[in-house]
Amino acid sequence: MLEKENTSYQHVEHTFAPVYDKNSKILILGSFPSVKSREQNFYYGHPQNRFWKVLARLTKEVLPETVEEKKKLMLRHQIALWDVVASCEIIGSSDSSIRHVVPADIVRIVRESQIDKIFANGEKAYRLYQKYCEKETGITAVKLPSSSPANAVYTLDRLTEIWGALIFDRKEEKKVAFERAKEYLKQFGLEDRVMEFDTSSATVELAAQAVGCEPARIAKTLSFKVEEQCILIVAAGDARVDNKKYKAQFHTKAKMLTFDEVEELTGHAVGGVCPFGVNEGVKVYLDESLKRFDVVYPACGSSNSAVQLTLEELERASNYVAWVDVCKE
Repeated sequence: MLEKENTSYQHVEHTFAPVYDKNSKILILGSFPSVKSREQNFYYGHPQNRFWKVLARLTKEVLPETVEEKKKLMLRHQIALWDVVASCEIIGSSDSSIRHVVPADIVRIVRESQIDKIFANGEKAYRLYQKYCEKETGITAVKLPSSSPANAVYTLDRLTEIWGALIFDRKEEKKVAFERAKEYLKQFGLEDRVMEFDTSSATVELAAQAVGCEPARIAKTLSFKVEEQCILIVAAGDARVDNKKYKAQFHTKAKMLTFDEVEELTGHAVGGVCPFGVNEGVKVYLDESLKRFDVVYPACGSSNSAVQLTLEELERASNYVAWVDVCKE
């Protein structure tokens, strides 16, 4: 249950320091601390916020409990932590109510560290950073799905998957996976359709921006486990799996692969999963949500790539088993 909070505006100052040192390379920014965080005098204090669970999973560390443990986890992995807002008027923990903002001096920690990548935890932090800080730092932030309990559409597994793909670059692994998928497409004469970007395309939104198309045309590849077998479902970017349809098709509940299982079972890392050059035994299905388009854009083995394909070309290159109708748009 979410905590009961004040329903009137209060002027509040940010009272705890940023977490960083001279070795920090990545900065994750929130908007402003929640009531629980302000009570505990540290970041992400609400027990239902998934921030610390996601970071523990991604770093393969034990879930930190104390403030000191949390600080050490971040510093060990060269991750800095702060909020965009130094003071404001706010109602309880409501991001949407924030007004009369005084921004934090983010330039200072960028200058005193090696930070060259900034991530915003949620839409509000992202917009506040763009408005108050981006011009001063000169670094464009990447928006992460919010770890807040209010963002219930994202499960812990899904948050971990997307945060991992966006935050941890793994350049060498990405390049190998990209080249493998591109080589696979070569046998179909499609290698010239492959695009590689300087920016991340790990989410539908980012991929659409990189390609320059509507998000629905991004053919996202979803990975599931049916009994002990891995299957991939390629669907339109705006489609979501319908649990009833999925169960009717596969005779089991929809169970997505965990962050750790994805690369092992599919052959591609999170953010770059595609139906090209997958591990032996992986079955590929194409969802009906794609059929309204003549051209779609799946990933090509990495979180900064895509390939332009007609549906007929997608059918040939994916070695698909069947068309299925398991999504709602």
